[in-house]
Amino acid sequence: MSSTARGASSQIAESLKHRVTDGVYAPGTKLPSESALCAEFGVTRNTMRRALSALEKAGLVVTIPGTGRTVRDPDGPTRPSPP
Repeated sequence: MSSTARGASSQIAESLKHRVTDGVYAPGTKLPSESALCAEFGVTRNTMRRALSALEKAGLVVTIPGTGRTVRDPDGPTRPSPP
């Protein structure tokens, strides 16, 4: 992985983190799809996945296979209930 890709994923993770903490993406809401975020930030899917993985490791989002990524409620369970 190049340092440019690492830097881009870190910057994207920071930007998305601010959106979560500022309430742009409220707890319980789904994040936009990977492809939508890739288009918005102009990066590859691998770079976006690294950024989203950083958010998950920070406890800000959870990934539900087949459903996508949801903003975690800091006062709620670590994984949301299935629909």
